[in-house]
Amino acid sequence: MKDATVLMMSYYREDTRTLLCVAEELRRSKGLTPLFLIASTGALRDDAAAVVRAAGFAVFDELPHEDVAAGHEMRNPFRRARVVRDANIRLSHRILERTGAAAIVCTMDAARGHFVEASRGAGIPSLYVQWAEMDSPELLRVWWRAEARYSDLPHRPLMRLRRRLRRKVNEAAGFGQRWPFFIPVSRLAVAGPFYRDICIRAGIPPERVEVTGNAQCDAMYHCAGLTAGEIAGIKRSMGVDESRKILLYALNDTKRLVHLDQGSAAEAEAITLAAMRAASPESVRVVKLHPKQDEEDRARIRALDPEAVVIGQEVEIGPLVAASAAVVATVSSGLLWAVGIDRPSISAYFWRGAAEMKATRWWTGVERADTFEALVASLRDNLQNPEHIANWSSRRRECRDRFLRLDGRSISRIVEILCSLLSVEGATQRTPASLAGVAQPKFGTRPESKDSGR
Repeated sequence: MKDATVLMMSYYREDTRTLLCVAEELRRSKGLTPLFLIASTGALRDDAAAVVRAAGFAVFDELPHEDVAAGHEMRNPFRRARVVRDANIRLSHRILERTGAAAIVCTMDAARGHFVEASRGAGIPSLYVQWAEMDSPELLRVWWRAEARYSDLPHRPLMRLRRRLRRKVNEAAGFGQRWPFFIPVSRLAVAGPFYRDICIRAGIPPERVEVTGNAQCDAMYHCAGLTAGEIAGIKRSMGVDESRKILLYALNDTKRLVHLDQGSAAEAEAITLAAMRAASPESVRVVKLHPKQDEEDRARIRALDPEAVVIGQEVEIGPLVAASAAVVATVSSGLLWAVGIDRPSISAYFWRGAAEMKATRWWTGVERADTFEALVASLRDNLQNPEHIANWSSRRRECRDRFLRLDGRSISRIVEILCSLLSVEGATQRTPASLAGVAQPKFGTRPESKDSGR
């Protein structure tokens, strides 16, 4: 198994960072060779690949693109599904041949869902790592339907009907949305018992689902143990006096919420900041931008509240939460970080539209305050009311036990499961039987034929 290649498959910068934590452990303790495959294109891929190369790992750059448009012109979705499947299975086999992967660790599937299918057929074990919070399949189906209805609104009634029928036919042909946990890997590594339970309820065999925690869980565990001196240093790095309390407002990327009233998104920011100011005028209001927000968003927040400190990616969410006296958001994952690090966590929902998002607020350790007055009262209670503070600290502890595994060993467990898969399934660097007969050049050499990848 020593020096075997483990293909690390991701899409965004954020999930790539999760796999980098696994790759570091593999390289340090197991003698395995991580190789990254970034399945996105354009700026997304460049961004993720830059993070990988900065960490000293290789990126597989020989992705063939000739199959990407397979079946694009076919009107019959069932014929198109067969053509797309065959093309992407071929694409997946070529990648597996070129990389000589002994195992796959992924945060997503590629080749229209067929990459892991191809690897399984080739006898290559695979492990999916949950890298962010995940809703149930029932909630996601509600969300997808709401987005589809919104996309139909500009059209006339007859066209809406046609669009709905076309979606039904496409779904029947296999082009519908798929719950990420349905990826057909050898094992799923999930963040906490809650996610294992929803996987089993969805029909995934229990023996395929392992509660490991993830890189975010390990970061929460570390940040929960930061000393007073370390927290003072975090405040100083933002230009905040270490004696002052911080109230953190974690933003959502509302531009991606297509059926949200964008006017209400801006109003919600103004209401939230005003409530934070009213609850504790002496505290520093810090606004954490979403990773996909930019200078335009920074300027908007500064116009709303010139006294607020606006933070982009220069400070990670974990240390920022650890330095805060309370965390406010709409439905941001920053709320779960606050639960994990044991800081008051408040969901304030002032949006119009996207009502399905309210159903995702099932974290039992997160308070809800959906009016200006309720948010002011909640913030004051979390800063001044000992009984309220003790009650919600207990609720957050119960929530952590349900949603997260927090002992600092998540990455170690993930690597242990991967090595167990390699051992049990007998994967090695030799060509799997289903790929035999095809020349397998070493990674980094150029193929002889135009079909081998580029």
